[in-house]
Amino acid sequence: MKVSWSAFDVIGPVMVGPSSSHTAGACKLGYMARSIYGAFKKVDIYLHGSFAEVYEGHATDVALVAGLMKMESHDKRIPDAFDLAKEMGIEFEFHMVDLGKEYHPNTAKFVFDGDASRSVTGASLGGGKVIVTHVGKVPMQVSLEYSTLIICFDKSEQHAGSFIDKVESMDRDIVNIQTGQYKDEMIVAIEIREWFERVEMPSFEAMPGVKWVRFVNHLPNFVDLND
Repeated sequence: MKVSWSAFDVIGPVMVGPSSSHTAGACKLGYMARSIYGAFKKVDIYLHGSFAEVYEGHATDVALVAGLMKMESHDKRIPDAFDLAKEMGIEFEFHMVDLGKEYHPNTAKFVFDGDASRSVTGASLGGGKVIVTHVGKVPMQVSLEYSTLIICFDKSEQHAGSFIDKVESMDRDIVNIQTGQYKDEMIVAIEIREWFERVEMPSFEAMPGVKWVRFVNHLPNFVDLND
């Protein structure tokens, strides 16, 4: 998927430092993972590449946890993220891994509540930009630069096709539609230039074959309506 860049991306986001890739991007990755899988009690965070090598010096670990608690990249509470998470009863543990050469060097994988199927893998691309590469084991390429609706189906191309037809009939300004599947799961991600509304979710959740529905409205503004 092509990712666009602007002068703001080169300058970098407003953030609590020290690095847009290792701090602001890490915070956004944590936020994305939380937005996709919702509430949790424990998370195992697997760090790959340079994330694994310099995570302490660049406060990557702190930023990831901050994002999981829905903090923005400029939130002054980020340095206290570990303590705040513990106060909320959230357990977290970091693991250094080599996921393979095909993964970006700034990659993190989140596994929630010990359930390998509840995982999100993503990378920080620089300048605060990020991308989700896997939801569970389903491969995706979702930047969440636009409002994004993500729906997981029991593996059924017919059900996924019906859902896509429904969204297309809603007269939305659609930027991108993509699907991915692994074994018995299929995920559809639809990016639009507008906003999704909470009132629309029940109609999506009631569709045949739907396992779960999540949506995030333009993640750079950190607007999340899931919970």
